[in-house]
Formats: sequence, C-alpha cells, structure tokens
Amino acid sequence: MAANHESVAQWQDALLPHVVDRLARDRPDVKYGEWVTSSSVITITYAQLANIINCLAWLLVEQLNGPGSYGAHAEVLAYVGANDTPGEIPSVNSLISGKRVIVTLPPFHGALLVQLLVGAIPYGNVVIATVASPIPTVQGVVDALKQSPADVAILVPSVVAELAHNEELLDYCAINLKTIIYIGGDLPQDLGDRVASRIYLRCLWGATETGIVPQLLPSALGRTLWRYVKFHPCIGAIFDKTTSGIYELGIQRKKALADMQPCFTVPGMQQLEEYRTKDLFEPHPSIPDLWCWRARSDDIIVFLNGEKTNPISMEQHIMASNPEVSGALVVGAQKFQAALLIEPVSDLPLTTANRAALIERIWPSIEESNRTAPAHARVEKSFVLVIPMGRRPIRAPKGTFMHGANISQYTKEIEKLYKDADVLSINNDDLASDTRQHVAPTGLDGTTHLVRQQTLAVTDWPSLDNDDNLFDRGMDSLQGLQLTRALRRIFYHPDFALSTVYQNPTVSQLVAAILTPNETVQSEQTSEHPKQASEQINVLLTGSTGIIVRFIFISSIAAVEGHRYGAAPEQILESLDTPAPFGYGRAKFLAELLVDAGGRHLGNKVPTTVMRVGHVAGPVHSPGIWNPREWLPSLVLSSLHLGQIPDSLGPGFNNVDFVPVDLLSDILVELATAATTQTAHNAATVFNVRNPQLVSWSTLLSAIVAIQPLQVVSPATWLASLRASSEADYEDEDVAANQAVKLPDFFEGLWAIHADTEKVSVQPMVMEKALEASPAMRKLDAVKVE
Repeated sequence: MAANHESVAQWQDALLPHVVDRLARDRPDVKYGEWVTSSSVITITYAQLANIINCLAWLLVEQLNGPGSYGAHAEVLAYVGANDTPGEIPSVNSLISGKRVIVTLPPFHGALLVQLLVGAIPYGNVVIATVASPIPTVQGVVDALKQSPADVAILVPSVVAELAHNEELLDYCAINLKTIIYIGGDLPQDLGDRVASRIYLRCLWGATETGIVPQLLPSALGRTLWRYVKFHPCIGAIFDKTTSGIYELGIQRKKALADMQPCFTVPGMQQLEEYRTKDLFEPHPSIPDLWCWRARSDDIIVFLNGEKTNPISMEQHIMASNPEVSGALVVGAQKFQAALLIEPVSDLPLTTANRAALIERIWPSIEESNRTAPAHARVEKSFVLVIPMGRRPIRAPKGTFMHGANISQYTKEIEKLYKDADVLSINNDDLASDTRQHVAPTGLDGTTHLVRQQTLAVTDWPSLDNDDNLFDRGMDSLQGLQLTRALRRIFYHPDFALSTVYQNPTVSQLVAAILTPNETVQSEQTSEHPKQASEQINVLLTGSTGIIVRFIFISSIAAVEGHRYGAAPEQILESLDTPAPFGYGRAKFLAELLVDAGGRHLGNKVPTTVMRVGHVAGPVHSPGIWNPREWLPSLVLSSLHLGQIPDSLGPGFNNVDFVPVDLLSDILVELATAATTQTAHNAATVFNVRNPQLVSWSTLLSAIVAIQPLQVVSPATWLASLRASSEADYEDEDVAANQAVKLPDFFEGLWAIHADTEKVSVQPMVMEKALEASPAMRKLDAVKVE
C-alpha cells in the first residue's frame, strides 16, 4: 500500500500542495486521516484535503502579512522534506510508513505538524488525531482506538508513563497496537521496561531547529534498548564530552549534507559552523553509535560549591516508584544541597498531616535514589516539599516539567524550605542512636564524644581519631553542612556556621570552638599531637570556603601566532608549528598542552581554563599610566624624542587590538566564572582575549601627528635614527625620553626587515566563546589616541 501511494505521490522533487493535488486527482477517495471526537470519527480524504488547502490559502496572507513583510508575524521561509532513508535500510520511519498512526501530540507541537504533513502525505500514513480532549491521556488513546484502530501510536512520555501504571489499559494497547513511539522528553527506565515488555517501544529525537532527524534501526538495537537512538550519518551529528560519560549533541555543518541540516537555515544561525543542541546523551557501554538521551544542559543543577548534578534520573525514579506522585522536581541551584518538590496526583486539599504522611510513603524511593546519587546531590527528608494544591506545576505542551518556570513559580516556597530546614534539627533517623535522647553535654570529654559521634553518623565512617582532618578523610560539603546543623542544634549555638567546620576541621578543633575557655581549662585531658601520615592520601584542593577550585592558566596569543590554517580557534592546538618561533611563545604553547593533559587526566573533576591574552594597554578608567617600558609606549616616546614616527607597525600590528588593563581585569573575572565544557578533543576551555574592535595604525598616526608635528618615515628610516641615537652619550633623563633605545632588536623583528613578512604576520583569532561569556569584552571600544 505504501509503495503504491509513493508511486502516485512522487514527492521527492515536488512541493507539498502539488503532491496533494496529484493524490486528489488519482486517489481522491483514499483516506488522509481520521479525526476522533468523543462521539464520532470524521474521515478526511485526499480530495477533501486538497479542497481544505485551497479554502485556507487566505490564511497565509492574513497571518503572515503577505509577501515581503517584516512585521511581528513576518514569514520565515525554509524547505522542509520527508525523512527519506535510502533503500531498504531499517529505520524508525519504516515503522510508520503506510501505517495507521494515532498521534496525541498537542496541535501546535512541531512533531504533530511533521506527522500531518511530511509524515503522512508522502508515505500514505493514515493519521488518527484525537480531538476529544485538549490534554493527552492514556484513557483518551484507548477511547480513540476503540473507535478507530491503529498500528502505531506516537505519544508524549507522560502518556506512556501513565500507561505503565494502568495494567488494564496496557493489556488493551498490547492487543491493539504493534508499536509505540514516544517523543518530546525522557521516559523512566522502570516504566518504559513495563511497556516494552508488552509492546514494541521506540523513541524519536528531534528539535525545532533540526526537525525529526533520520534514525536507523540496526539489529544491535534490540527490543530492550528502547531508550537508545542511532542517528543517520547524513545529519552530521557530533558528540562533545561535557562531564564524565555525558556528551552534548552538536550538528556540524557540511556542504555535502546541506539538504539534511535545516538548523543552518534558521535566522541567526546561518553563519554557524556548528549548532549546539544543548541535549545531553550517554553512549551505550559496549555498542558503538548508540546514544541515550539524558537531559538538557540547562536542566543541570550547579550547587553553590561548584558541584553539578543531573536531576532527571532521581525525578524519574521517584515518579516511577510512586503512583500517587504525578511530578517530581529537584532544585538546588546556588544552594549547598538539593531539595525535592513533589506533585501529588490527588486534587484534594492536603492537611499538614497528609503532606507529612505522603513524604513518609515516598521516602523509601528517595533513599533508593540517594544511594546511587553523588553525595552532594542527595536529598534529606527535611528538604522535601509537597507542592501547594492551588498552583499546579507549569508543564510544556508535551507534558514535561518546565524546570526554570517552576523554580520561578515556587521561589518563595523553596526559599522558605531552605530557611526552615536550616534552623530545624536534622531528622532523628540521621542522628547517632545514643544521642536521640538529647542531654546537653558538659565538659571536654562529653563534648568530644558527642562531636565524634555526630561526625561518624553523618559520614558513615567506622572510626575517627580526634585529630584526623575531616576533609582529608573525604568529608564533602553536604556532609559538612549536615554536621553543622547537628552541632548547632545539640549545643544551642545558632551562630555556629559551616565556615566554623572548615576552619576547625578536626574533632579536637571543633570541640575547642564549641566550648568556652573556662570549660576547656577545667578538663585534664590534653590534645594529642597530630600523627604523621602512615601512607599517602589524595587531597582535593578547595578554596577557603570549601568550594572546589578551577585551574586557570593565563596564556598568550604568542602560543598560536604560528597557526596558518585560518583564524586560530578557541581550542588546544597540538601542531609544533603553532607557537611563535621564540622561547616565550613556545613556553606558553607547552604550558597549554600540559594544562589540557592534566584536565583530561582528572576527568574534568577540576575544571581547567586557558585564556590567551593579546596585547595589554594602559588603564582608561582607573588611575595609572601605560608602562613606558613596554614596546608601544617606548615607540611613541622615542618618536617624540627623535621627531620621527614610523608609518607602519609591521605586518602583525598594523591593526591595533590592545585591551586596557583595567578593562582586562573585568574580562578575566567574567571568563574565570564562565561555564567550562569538555569537548571530544580538549579538556580545557579556551578563550582568545583580544580587542574585537580593530583600529588601523594609520588612523592613530594621523591623530598623533595632528597633536604633535612629527615626520612620518618608513620603519627602516626610523630604526636607523634610533640606532644612531643609541651611540650618543645619555644622561638618565635622556634614556627615559628615548625608551625604545633599549629595544632595537625587538623593533627589527617587529618589522622583519630581513625576513619573509608572511612568517611574522599575526593571524586573526576566533573569539566567539570569549565574547559570549564576557559582556565587558563585548563592550570594548577601539583603541584611541588618548
């Protein structure tokens, strides 16, 4: 049937309205689709579809304001085609072609438009649209199937998850559907496994900018690997490592693949060489080229201590394990630890007792998630919040939580949760058993015993000496925070802070910080001297606040001055011809390689950044002057002394791109705090720092001569005058006025009088990442004569 349809449609080189007209002429009574309402099924044939198109042509003019418009609804034109997998190669598209396909996606969702247009019309799929309810539900799918049978269902993940929880509806779908394809988000492993055990399950990946990309179905992609996709090589997919085991999908522009890369036709993206999707994937551990979607990069939580976590797996596990929970949201950005927001299925108002009971029922699943989560991402019971009934979470049309919007909606509740948890005692279950019945400790011995017990309870260590450094032993920032709260409550010290633990990282020191001097004197016990380390240990380098440091290396443009293959990119280069041909440039080049190798060796545990800084000028806003001993101030001072000024700064510096030192400090701070990313080739994040606003030396020269009459001469003449002046007898003040006399060899190299000028010319540099990360760099003005 599909083959017959395609032979009539002949869609490969035709516009879609022409394809519909052809089908309406040759196959007028063939079904295009069925619209299922609560009481009937409306059938639309290709003859009717062609008539609908003709009758709605006015919409293009009314909604898009007509040809050539640049108004609020100005049209964006691009060619969109069907996913045509060559030959008989197994693909996800082959599961749908020529089949009856029920689609429950929202009416304005891009994936629905794809199914209605370039999915159905070229291949003869009969689209079954459920219009009885605006919100997709599994009950709505089953009701539609009872009226209009289907082979394939294309669903949002929330409907598949709902299906997994309803055995009766799952039984019905297993009998009446051959395949389920989900798109628009992730599906918890447990829930997907339940459905996949009964119905063939697959996922599709797509984006507004890329469309639904072609995906292959190799034999290795078995039924149990329903979360994995294999992208067709025609899309130009690349994967850059961001954290351990996680990669960001990018689309790399290739001229031969232009017809399959619609993202580069999107306004504002036409000039990109690579499109970053912000979708994070994990590779299959043993089968190459299979990828599992994990999260969006903007879903990643960055805690106040610099640690990161992907909240998706915890959210999914809690939802999959608790039928009475319809949503879970992990938060914690710019906090020391994570918190969890829970949306109950029930719409009934919950009393405080009801909310507490709900938290107790779901707590075992939270503990399960905590056991597999990194220490800094674990959720304590006092950091679980049941969402207020009056304000349901904001969801995307496809049913998934919108993290950013919900965090904004519940800001007050989240802040109150953290504040309340901070002043409350930690949960009794987390306290050492012999301290649950609180008795205020007295004396050094009792205090020491209690501090040690609390530390062991928080860390689960089997033993601890009083003079062991807690952070050398492996205590992380979350455990430090838990210990702080416990000691604050037990000893009634409301001002006891996390910084106290950082500054007093042994039991003995903490005891001294807690006790008053009188109590310390009353004890006859003395602190032992620290023991010598019996074996080597690994120490995590942290700042004074316990935050993991970032390693930043200030490099130089000299490290890449030898690069001759276009603009020097913002990445580590390995060719030995890359640096400038002198010791300084080679040293910076070698240091960059060492920094990158170190970052790769550490697996991005310590973020590394390389900043290649160009020429630095004197301050423009703060007090101070440009160092007269540097080469350009020296050249200007000597020109004033000689009465001559060169008409050129040589092939490398005729375009002046200096950065004022006071503005450079702002730029470096912004780059130092910018997000770092590992790529497939580099561990270090690289920024090229030069002034993007160039000004020619000839422009500056005209302004200088207008202020101070000077003879404009060739570099050779100026250098000869400089050398002649160096033979005269000088007083100290004369040398100060003729600073360039100290640098004749430098200036000879600058102009390369005896060398091939191409070898000394400075190539342009890519600065996209630096400009994106630094507002101060974007605001730089061109160098002025002042």
